[in-house]
Amino acid sequence: MSRDWLDGFCLPEKQRFRFQNSPDGYARLLEILQGMSDDLKVGFEATGGQEWALWRILISMGINAVQLPPAQIKAFALSMGKRAKTDQIDAELIARFMAFRPEAGRALPDEKLQRLRALTVRRAQMVDARKRLSAQISARRKQGVSAELEDMDRTLSQSRTSSFHPWYRPGISRHASRRNARTRPHDSDRSRCHGRTCTNGS
Repeated sequence: MSRDWLDGFCLPEKQRFRFQNSPDGYARLLEILQGMSDDLKVGFEATGGQEWALWRILISMGINAVQLPPAQIKAFALSMGKRAKTDQIDAELIARFMAFRPEAGRALPDEKLQRLRALTVRRAQMVDARKRLSAQISARRKQGVSAELEDMDRTLSQSRTSSFHPWYRPGISRHASRRNARTRPHDSDRSRCHGRTCTNGS
């Protein structure tokens, strides 16, 4: 799954498909999936949140869908001697990985955890953007033209802290993490699945 496309590969039919990553694409994908057996299982790599909308739709339609860690898919690809990376290749690798390890993957988190993870990803993106901007400021300062970049840095810094709920700000979240270290939820999806496996590539 990418920003623009949904690439899929289904086993055992070895059926490939590609749809737009849009509501129309979701509808066309559901038409295919609903014609398959009840033991269908859909899997896709974590893509920084691009998969969440489709994931919710699949679960609401009663389709077993799980998210897979990219590191596991990469390790599986290397074990098979696959080094090329395209969306189509990824889709097939995910399908074969799920056939090899049908218990792999995690279920859709509850709504609060979904929001927390989305905020975490967004904050990480903003921190990374500010680091790059700081490097540019340092380089431009030697040229005497850093004022505009410094204004951008201040705006980004303010946005980084004001965009989140008060309980999520860094000083609070670190303490909350320590208090809740022993009570964090763990993935418990250990169910077995046989038959058809259908995946979306990343």
